[in-house]
Amino acid sequence: GGGGGKKVVEDVEEMYGVREGERVETFWKIDEGGKNYKVWWKCKLEKADSPYEKTYKSGRYLVWFLIYAPRGDFEESSSEVLFLNDKQLYDVSSDLVLHWRKEGADGNEPPDSADEAVAPAGSAKKKPAKTRGKSAGGSEDDDEGDGGQEVKRMKRLEVDLAAQTDRLTKQANDENAKKFMELKEKLAKVIVAHHA
Repeated sequence: GGGGGKKVVEDVEEMYGVREGERVETFWKIDEGGKNYKVWWKCKLEKADSPYEKTYKSGRYLVWFLIYAPRGDFEESSSEVLFLNDKQLYDVSSDLVLHWRKEGADGNEPPDSADEAVAPAGSAKKKPAKTRGKSAGGSEDDDEGDGGQEVKRMKRLEVDLAAQTDRLTKQANDENAKKFMELKEKLAKVIVAHHA
């Protein structure tokens, strides 16, 4: 049945007491270099500019955005999420159900048996691309010596950074763009040092 679309928005805010701009935490198990640890990941809640819904299993839910705070190797990233109930949300981008709580709240720690996320949001784009032998400019393969992998990682970072710089420049956000340009120059020096 149609209609009643607005109700969904109010429900989330009234039922769970969460508002746009507030911070919530989602529960992740991270596997980093063979070390496993659990973390409540801080996120900021944002609404879509114009509200829209997505279906999960048999229900329709309003889409919210979680802006994941940067942490360690992981950059800030945003994810579409659906609030399933007062303990769980569905992260559309990761295709995972996560436990959540309001920032600073205690408890709601899922049992160990819970099927939990094993890598933070945004890790999907950090999988190394398998494009061997197709490098632009036909440059020879990096030698797989000690520095080889590192150089490849640096190159990926540089590409990522370039993309972000372009985006920021397009937004005419001078200050941030300047920061990125400085970062980019630093990175270029590191890369040059690796090639030396």
